[in-house]
Amino acid sequence: HPWIRSCQDSKIPLDILVIRLVKSYLCSSSLRKAALK
Repeated sequence: HPWIRSCQDSKIPLDILVIRLVKSYLCSSSLRKAALK
């Protein structure tokens, strides 16, 4: 069924999205520390 494929495919981009969010958060926090110095 194509809807099952879409469900399985949606999991991968979600993980990538979370990783991007974490990376962006870490980058922003490191930038803040650099700005404080």
